[in-house]
Amino acid sequence: MFLIAAQSFRKSEAKIFTAIKPFVFASLLVVTLLALSACAGAPTPTVALPASTAVSIATPVPAPTTAPISVPVLAMTPAQETVVRISQNVKLGSILTDAQNMTLYTYKKDTADASNCTGACAKLWLPLTIPQGVTPIAAPGIAGNIGEFERADGAYQILYNDAPLYRYAGDKTSGDTNGNGLDNLWSVVTLPPAGSASATPAAGAVDWTRHGFPTIRATQDITPTDAVTITVGTYSIFVPPGAFSAPVKFVVLSGNPSTFQAKAPHGETPILAFALNVRDAQTNELISQFNQPLQLIVTDNRITENSGYYNVGTNGDYRINLAGMQVQNGELAHPLAGTNVGWVITAPAAPSTTLSTTSIPQP
Repeated sequence: MFLIAAQSFRKSEAKIFTAIKPFVFASLLVVTLLALSACAGAPTPTVALPASTAVSIATPVPAPTTAPISVPVLAMTPAQETVVRISQNVKLGSILTDAQNMTLYTYKKDTADASNCTGACAKLWLPLTIPQGVTPIAAPGIAGNIGEFERADGAYQILYNDAPLYRYAGDKTSGDTNGNGLDNLWSVVTLPPAGSASATPAAGAVDWTRHGFPTIRATQDITPTDAVTITVGTYSIFVPPGAFSAPVKFVVLSGNPSTFQAKAPHGETPILAFALNVRDAQTNELISQFNQPLQLIVTDNRITENSGYYNVGTNGDYRINLAGMQVQNGELAHPLAGTNVGWVITAPAAPSTTLSTTSIPQP
């Protein structure tokens, strides 16, 4: 009887616990929250530090802004390369060389900004080139213009005063000038001594009667609308309409070819030396440039495709003229753009019997 009553009591106890279970858990949660709240509200104890103790307090970092940041842009300097230098040669004086001090040459059959040395020629006479996009510059002390142009094969070749530059495969070490004068077509690029006049065009008009051309061969008064042909011995000069803006006195001068023999390149023989003095008819001022080029025609059986047509400076130095000389059957045609140089035409020297382009094996 007693056992039955005890079992009945346990069942009733279980039912009561089950019924109040949710309220017990809720009460415990409330008590926990109150305890945490009390802890949070309690004053924080302070600790006194010795006076010598340093305390580092981090400064709050402001939040980043959305304002754009200005970043300086550095300009890129175009790539440059020194492509020509001055070297001293025992026989020729100051000459133009490449960065490795190898001698540089020009080709008489080239024209301004254009090469006529291609194929097998370019394997023997190596064009001086530069990578695309690189600006060629000259070493200090070199007077004249440095540039480049695109060859037919896509390479960029260096120009000096509009003349394409080459190295010669027959030159093996710096200082060699084995290609100078070969076939009367190839010339070492020589430079005038420091402080001397050069064969480059003068800055203004020149009175050529004082610089190797003393003889007056023809005089003609010309108006801006005139078309005139002036003939002097073996050559004639055609002046087209519009060549001048005002009436001028046009004077043709000549020099003794033998006067220019000493500086003639490669043993060539000067056969004609002439210059022009052109003055304003009203002011008598010398005129250096023409509005339109004049046309020179020279007829002489000594002229060949290997003849030279040279600008001559006030000191008699030669520089090859690249402005489209045409030679056919002993007749030479060439444009004349101004009066700031004189001109010398040469007959080629006899072909060398000791050195020829064909005697050098191609690389």
